[in-house]
Amino acid sequence: MAKIGFIGMGNMGSAILNGLLRVYKPEDLLFTAAHKEKMEAVTAKTGVERNADVVVLASYAPLFARLGFTQWAPDMIWFDGETSYATPNYYVQKMFSCMKGTSVLDTLGEEKKTQMEQVYYNPVRDDATGAVYCKIVNASEKEKQLTICDETGKPYQVERVWLLGGMEKEAFNSLEKPDRVAIREMEQKAGEERGVITLEKNTFAVLQLIAPVPEISLC
Repeated sequence: MAKIGFIGMGNMGSAILNGLLRVYKPEDLLFTAAHKEKMEAVTAKTGVERNADVVVLASYAPLFARLGFTQWAPDMIWFDGETSYATPNYYVQKMFSCMKGTSVLDTLGEEKKTQMEQVYYNPVRDDATGAVYCKIVNASEKEKQLTICDETGKPYQVERVWLLGGMEKEAFNSLEKPDRVAIREMEQKAGEERGVITLEKNTFAVLQLIAPVPEISLC
């Protein structure tokens, strides 16, 4: 049975999760939450494992918000009477949804090592198109140089790289600066080794690799 993963454990996510526990085994239901206390509370209550490998169910309820008419700020798109702008949350959702893949590739267990450096990654393949994507998060306050390689240490060829972030974690967009935090494509420099990627601090990146790619690790 396929594992179902949740992004967010608010009232809606918790209600759906509790309902699915009547049909699914706890080990088949995975979730992530923004607050450690919430994750611990839900884990204690349901026995559900943290840190989903594959997210096949995700919900983001607050979409549009009019400036000056809200009481909270997690919405994805803000607008006034004349214009609008997207938030970093919107761009994260866009990068995941447009390059999500259908199969997860083997990471050879190397992801546990990179997590200690606050680097997280998940490689996937779109079985319909053959495209291979590797999503990488550098959650640290330091620049990281990473090599995308196979089990022998041989670098894979990176075709395209999309980036989001590279600044302070509190950075946000506004009407005055609508594209301060937005998706940008990394340019490959002439003579640059195409399997080596340098990620700025606080960066989310999606890499498109040149197939075939049976497994991926960061070395």
